[in-house]
Amino acid sequence: MHRPHRRTLLRAGLALPVAAMTAGAADAAGAGSATEIRESIDNGVATHNARWEVTPLATVLDDCHHWSYLCGQVGTSGDADWEATAAHVALLDARAHLDSGLPDRALELAQRARMLARGHGDLYTELRADLVAAGVWDATRPESYGVPDAILAKVRTRGRVTWLAATAAVLGANLSARRGDVDATVLLVKGAERLAGQLGASSPGDYNRAHVAAFSANALVRAGLGKAARPRLSLAAYLAEDQGPGLRSAVALYESRAALDGGDRAEAASHARRALDISAGRPASWLARSVIEQARQAGDGYGWDMLANRAGSWQMA
Repeated sequence: MHRPHRRTLLRAGLALPVAAMTAGAADAAGAGSATEIRESIDNGVATHNARWEVTPLATVLDDCHHWSYLCGQVGTSGDADWEATAAHVALLDARAHLDSGLPDRALELAQRARMLARGHGDLYTELRADLVAAGVWDATRPESYGVPDAILAKVRTRGRVTWLAATAAVLGANLSARRGDVDATVLLVKGAERLAGQLGASSPGDYNRAHVAAFSANALVRAGLGKAARPRLSLAAYLAEDQGPGLRSAVALYESRAALDGGDRAEAASHARRALDISAGRPASWLARSVIEQARQAGDGYGWDMLANRAGSWQMA
């Protein structure tokens, strides 16, 4: 059977089977010049970033595995362009591992991305890697606040007037809400919203106004400020209509949390079911973990046990 040439696959940004790696560095180099291979990896990473919420995590993980191999075998140590490519691959890989429920490996990859990015002055990748690291702490040590708070504060300071800084602020607001600091929650939400008002459109796959609205609403719900959260939830739901399933499912989950805190377990279950339905094509560990947590809070009835079982199967997968 005819097989497409490796060079064709690389230019398309597609991953080759892991078995193809056994051909070694010489075969990889034969796929084209080092520059062509690096550019094809960059294109593949950009495609995955732009289509982050609709690309299966297994595909992202496989591609990152292959691209990491090529960076190590074809790339030139100390070459700024190759180090930038390796940093972008490591960051993408870290995000995929975190969403797959593999936080330890996600943290290792985020630290690698951060180190490589800092080496050639790529502040955006360095700060985005810091956000992944903060996400690891949130996923694995929800009772800890000092480390993720410090990470997010650094992103806010160094990110200045960017969507990364605004996102770090609302993620910090969620941490503050979880530890019961209502004043800090409100302060960070308002700061993030002021900052967002100064920003233009973001790049495909980057954080944007919809994320800030959604994360702000969730922080206020967590802080017990349901009245203040409601208009932000409505705005987030409206803005999320043009976003991928990841954010739409997050908004549905936040609506579920707001309804549950308001005592309406039936409405909360309906929103949670919708969140799982939206993300059924690309299950994410964070969503499964959150649904299970809310099911535990809701108790028996209204189908919460079935929702918890469904979410639990995602985590096992």
